[in-house]
Amino acid sequence: MTNTDDPNAYSLSFEWKYLFGCTWLVIGAFVDGWAHNNVIEDINSFFTIWHALLYSGYACASIILFKRVHELQAIPKGHYLSVVGSTMFLIGGFGDMLWHIFFGIEASTDSLLSPAHLVIAFGGFLILTGGIRAWCACNVEKASIPAIASLVLGTSIILYMTQFGYYTDFL
Repeated sequence: MTNTDDPNAYSLSFEWKYLFGCTWLVIGAFVDGWAHNNVIEDINSFFTIWHALLYSGYACASIILFKRVHELQAIPKGHYLSVVGSTMFLIGGFGDMLWHIFFGIEASTDSLLSPAHLVIAFGGFLILTGGIRAWCACNVEKASIPAIASLVLGTSIILYMTQFGYYTDFL
């Protein structure tokens, strides 16, 4: 399709791999959110299976991104904000751990609006929308499934973080 040795070229194989990590990240976010609202009494630590799923999805997407950066010695076109998002997510994740240690585990709307979770959500949005930005930046004529899926995953995080505004059972 395109020259994958050029960081400015659109690499469909890279985007598929990156989509895998991003999908894992979103599944982890939804499962962790479910745990914050349904098993809150049983959670007494930051180190839970739900956080493991979320943060391992983040790690997978970030490793795929930074492996490509390392191989080509440049950030792939359209993924500059993905790198920023990955850094924000890492900082937010550390803040999330400290927040849970010092303030406990949040439930309901508090679990969406804690400062650490807001940083994680914004960083996650930048990570998840890398595929659509890359597709647009590279002027690819034909839409790709990873680009469309990237848009869907980014939208899902926005809907997830704003659910308290339209889902009355959440509160």
